[in-house]
Amino acid sequence: MLFNSFVFVFAFLPLSLVLTYGAGARSQTAAKVVLFFLSLAFYAWWRPSQLPLLLISIAFNYVIGEWMQRAKAADRPRQVQAILAVGLLGDVLFLGWFKYANFVVDNVNWVAGSHIQLDPIALPLAISFFTFQKIAYLIDTARGETRSVRVLDFSLFAAFYPQLIAGPIVHFREVMPQLKGPLFGKLIARNLMVGLVLFSIGLFKKTAIADTLAIYVNPLFEAARQGHDLSLVSAWVAGVGFTFQLYFDFSGYSDMAIGLGRMLGVKLPLNFHSPLRAASITDYWRRWHMTLQRFVVAYIFQPLSLPLMRVAAAWSLTRWSEFLLATGLPIFITFVILGLWHGAGWTFVLFGAAPGIYLGVNEAWREYQADRRRKLKRAGRSIPSQVLARSRLPPDDPRRRCLRKRHVPSGNAGRRGSNLAQHDRIRDRAIHVRGVD
Repeated sequence: MLFNSFVFVFAFLPLSLVLTYGAGARSQTAAKVVLFFLSLAFYAWWRPSQLPLLLISIAFNYVIGEWMQRAKAADRPRQVQAILAVGLLGDVLFLGWFKYANFVVDNVNWVAGSHIQLDPIALPLAISFFTFQKIAYLIDTARGETRSVRVLDFSLFAAFYPQLIAGPIVHFREVMPQLKGPLFGKLIARNLMVGLVLFSIGLFKKTAIADTLAIYVNPLFEAARQGHDLSLVSAWVAGVGFTFQLYFDFSGYSDMAIGLGRMLGVKLPLNFHSPLRAASITDYWRRWHMTLQRFVVAYIFQPLSLPLMRVAAAWSLTRWSEFLLATGLPIFITFVILGLWHGAGWTFVLFGAAPGIYLGVNEAWREYQADRRRKLKRAGRSIPSQVLARSRLPPDDPRRRCLRKRHVPSGNAGRRGSNLAQHDRIRDRAIHVRGVD
């Protein structure tokens, strides 16, 4: 069931609001029970046979989480780590079997020339999203960032239908205090109005913009797939149009999810922040699918980078060798994993590797600039502040033009300064821009 479908907008959504808040008028527990079963019905709408898989995932991770809670209460850190390993292995195998088993078998057959037979495995709906959510919960539990909760509360957190299918990927500590708070299940007009506005914005982005662009973009990609030549203009229309189609489709769906959560009394985190206005590839990935990016940074990149930093320090590597080992390599591995998370195929590996390389080059440039500033500082010089100020501003900021055009009295200042450092300080004062330096 899609958020933009007629059955959802005109039947399921009104019914879920009426039933949830009707039950909430009696008790908060009743509201949670009703909303949990509504979430299960929402998930089962597409393929009821896959509902048991969601329930198994919820039950498995709840048991593992509570087991870790008891081990932490007994002050047994080794047992906590062992339980965490069991939980992570179970989640990864669960995801790996359904999403990657056919891909692995096909590649083994291709490399080894074998003839292993494996029937096509149906991919459960949203398995990547809810598995990542459970992995984050288990790691946070091992770190002591969660508390023991009732099975009903955890089940509602794991199955909450606004974020179940396409995110945002939420943390336990973000949602659980709201589900256990005194206002959950109570009808609040402000939540309904704010949620309705957000849902309407997302619905417009999805249906009026993304779906309209698809009418023009999809035939061009289909023609290219069939081997037809595209003109230069058609190729650009296809590429640029698909970029906007993908953004408005995904961000619109996320806005609808945030709006639905708010209508039901839960504030979900922002997932997109104008990524197409980013000033660099690093800035872009901070703005695009932000809840996924914070997951990969916290649970993949940092666990890879920190041990490698210690290795680099132990081996007394040079600056650039240390950068390649402790920053460049973890970035690349993280984005390859991110690409595979999106789908099982070599195109998805390339999809992850390409931005991994882009980010590595971007971070190398930033490291080079930082190293250059350190060297200039040791030499008693500095990069002029107007250059630094201009580099920090977005490309379309009018202050960049002002900084480029501003007259700098360098001649007299150079004669007055006894060295280059004095010259730079005088020039910095001459072009100081309030709020930028």
